[in-house]
Amino acid sequence: MEVHTHAHTERKRLRHYLLEFFMLFLAVFLGFFAENQREHLLNKRYEKRFITSIIRDLKRDSSLLSFSINVRKQNKIMLDSLIMLLHDQHPEIKSGLLYFYGHRMSLRRGPFLPSTQAYENIKNSGSLRIIEKISITDSIGFYYRDAELTRENHEKMNDELNLQYRNMITEILDGSILHKMTEEEDSLQNILEANPPLITTDKKVLNKLSVIAEELNINNNVTLRQYKRLTDRAIRLIKFLQKEYHLENEY
Repeated sequence: MEVHTHAHTERKRLRHYLLEFFMLFLAVFLGFFAENQREHLLNKRYEKRFITSIIRDLKRDSSLLSFSINVRKQNKIMLDSLIMLLHDQHPEIKSGLLYFYGHRMSLRRGPFLPSTQAYENIKNSGSLRIIEKISITDSIGFYYRDAELTRENHEKMNDELNLQYRNMITEILDGSILHKMTEEEDSLQNILEANPPLITTDKKVLNKLSVIAEELNINNNVTLRQYKRLTDRAIRLIKFLQKEYHLENEY
């Protein structure tokens, strides 16, 4: 009888220990699960905040690109007009226009600079890892690499050529007249009407400037196409991110 009672007590203790172990395991598991869920929710919140910042930068880029595209279109009109005037048989007759277009095209036009603050902050902090979909990180990274490549191409194509142009223009246009154009309010209209003398009307000198202007025109057209392509990419990326994160679509 005593043996039977002892065995029954041991079984009760074993069940009790197993129940305590199970309850402890369940508590640890649920705590771990709750912590993971909390971290997941926080990461999703941070992820959406990061994407919102990137969308804001992309919208700024598309606006700046739109302005840069309009500038490039104006450049094309002025370069076409300048080249035509340089090939005129009597350029001195319309020298006022030569001063106007020649001076305007000598002004430096910097490249489009993408807004990278949000992307660089996310990348440098290592927070790109919280973006779960690889397609999203790839699309964002591809846009910024393309934007940087566009900027580099602009500098390579134009810096040296612009310097050649400015040096060449000094052989044709009178510096004192250019000074009046920038300092005196009414002088521009007077110069356009008066057609002031050029330093030289030598065909070889004018042709040399025309060749440089033609190269600038080619580079300007290449940059214009690149800016249009980058604008399209920025807008498509904005739409893609807004759809993925259920954000208000403004395009």
